[in-house]
Amino acid sequence: MYISVIERTRLIGLLKALGATENTIMLLFMMESTLIGLIGGLIGLISGVALSYVIGPYFFKLIRAPIARGRLEILPVFSAELMLTAFMVALLSGVLAGDLSGEKGC
Repeated sequence: MYISVIERTRLIGLLKALGATENTIMLLFMMESTLIGLIGGLIGLISGVALSYVIGPYFFKLIRAPIARGRLEILPVFSAELMLTAFMVALLSGVLAGDLSGEKGC
């Protein structure tokens, strides 16, 4: 986000020339970073769940446990709390990145 602010100095100057306040410009960068964190969190959750069902069983079929004489079946378990925590961490990192970069840009 910091590089995004640096690359957009002309846009920020244009917005200020058109009468935008620093709070308005800060809000634009905060909304962008929040949206990036939101989309990244959703993509991370979806790909994490999908890959755990695809890669998990395949990986554990390659590893034969010497204790297990029969079939070793390991299924992924997802709790709502952990998924919500992962999503909130992604969203919070996006918001913090936007906040820290926005202070330096305006």
